[in-house]
Amino acid sequence: MKTPSLPPNGQYFGCRHCYDLTYRSSQESGQFKSFYESLAASMQYEYPGINGRDVRYLLEGKHTKHMEEISQGLGTTTGPLR
Repeated sequence: MKTPSLPPNGQYFGCRHCYDLTYRSSQESGQFKSFYESLAASMQYEYPGINGRDVRYLLEGKHTKHMEEISQGLGTTTGPLR
């Protein structure tokens, strides 16, 4: 069992919410979301309907069913957004 301690610079005990305490991974998750969304916005002319999730997977070398649908709608036959 952990020994209770005060948060950094804290005078009183409080919950994680009160002291805005979270794990670093929780704080950092989604930090690139706006980046992916802005890339998707700039690609709308070439790939109508593309979204941030599609862009993220595309940059990771993966594809989604949604990207396949976009490619089919554009009449491409070489695969999803290649």
